[in-house]
Formats: sequence, structure tokens, C-alpha cells
Amino acid sequence: MICLFCKRQSDTSKSVEHIIPESLGNIKQVLPPGVVCDKCNNYFAINVEKPFFELDAIKYLRFYQGIPNKRNKIPSTKAIILPNIEVTVNKYIKNGDLISTIDVSTEAFDKVTSQEQNIILFKNEAPILDSSIVSRFMGKIALEVMAQRLVNSPDGLEYLANEKQFDPLRDYVRKGNVKDWPVNIRRIYNADKKWGEDEEPIQVIYEYDVLETDDSEYYFVLALFGLEFVINYGGPEIAGYTKWLEINNNSSPLHVGKNNVNFT
Repeated sequence: MICLFCKRQSDTSKSVEHIIPESLGNIKQVLPPGVVCDKCNNYFAINVEKPFFELDAIKYLRFYQGIPNKRNKIPSTKAIILPNIEVTVNKYIKNGDLISTIDVSTEAFDKVTSQEQNIILFKNEAPILDSSIVSRFMGKIALEVMAQRLVNSPDGLEYLANEKQFDPLRDYVRKGNVKDWPVNIRRIYNADKKWGEDEEPIQVIYEYDVLETDDSEYYFVLALFGLEFVINYGGPEIAGYTKWLEINNNSSPLHVGKNNVNFT
């Protein structure tokens, strides 16, 4: 077996690869040891996934939704207690319950405790900008999703690892050697949206799929709490996806033919 990314022998690798990182609540979508070698697995954790999770927009999303990392820690966030007292709000999980605490400076403590009513304001959702941090993160997941579809076919996995048309994206994920590999980013539904008509509708943390356009271009589509990211497998351009959106009334490929919604 050879590694999907570096193409080196990976038969002795021991770590499973989480396609969607554990810090987004994923424990099921994994690749078996060797599909991604231990060296690449460790490299991506530090150089691709960590920078993504340090983006303000992602930290706030994880705070707001109470999503712990694999060490069971939830990011903190800044807030304001009216009229103008800066505080830090923390969340943690204890005995299965989500607990919130507020850190207040010594100088502000007396003021907060003396007020009849304390109103706390959180910032709006931080914008997430297209950047190499986002596109390398997306490219990694995109290639691993292809591997997931071939995981029961050793010949298919070897073909994917050696397929030259994926080398530009593969090299970009590993080295960041392209100045700009764009990702289309938009919100397609509210982060708190509940799906299903059962007595207990579910909240979708992540969903993903691969889109083939009429022009035979392949795009990877990922939604995190309703925030949709799209990257082109074949090269650093996104025009084919924006064309597809125009033709399909701005519907998400994740929902076309399922619960089709216009997201303009």
C-alpha cells in the first residue's frame, strides 16, 4: 500500500485518518491505517488542520455549538456585559452537561455584581475568508473522500494515489505551492437548523458530497453547520461551480434532488 499523499510505502502505518477532524465531532468517517501514512497524518494535524481551527470564525462556531476537540476542550470567546465590560466566556462539558462560566477582571467584578441586571452581548458570526488555510484544509478532505469511496478496492486506492490529474491538488495540500486555490464559501442554512420531521429532529454538524458538472469537472462540497465550502479537484479555479449555481437556481449540490432549497 502507498500513501494517498506522499506516495511512499505505508503498510506499517498504525493511525487511522479522520476525514472530518475529531474536533468537528467526527468519530465515524475514517480511513484505515496506511491509506494516509503516519507521517502525513501528523503533518496535516499540525500544518493543515490546526491553522484552520485557529481561524476566528471556526473557533467561534465551535464555541457557539459547544463542539469539543479530542481533548474535550471547547474554545472560549470574548463578549461584552453592558454597558462596556469585556469578559471571556468559557464552555466545558461535565457529566454530559454543557456548562458556561464567565471570566471577569478584578477591576470589573464589583461593577458586574452591583448591577441589577447583566446583559451579555456576543459578537456576530465572524466572517470566514477564502485563504490558503481554508483551501489546503478542503483539498485534504476532498482527496480523502475520494479514497473513502474506494476503500474496499486496493487497486482503486493505488490508482487514486498515482493519478496525475490529482497531483496539483495533492502537492498543494502538502506544500502550499500554489498562490491561490480558491474555495467558494457561502451559508446555505442557519447553523442551528434542525432537520427531519420526527419527534426529535437532528442538527447536522457536517455533510459532504462530490459534484460532477455537465462540463465533466469535479468539485468537493462540504457543509459545516450550514456553511458550505466548495473546491475544484482539477485545478485552482471555481468558475465552473458558479456556473453550475446559476443553472441550478443557487441550490446546494448537497440538497439537489433531496430537499432542494434556493439559497440566494
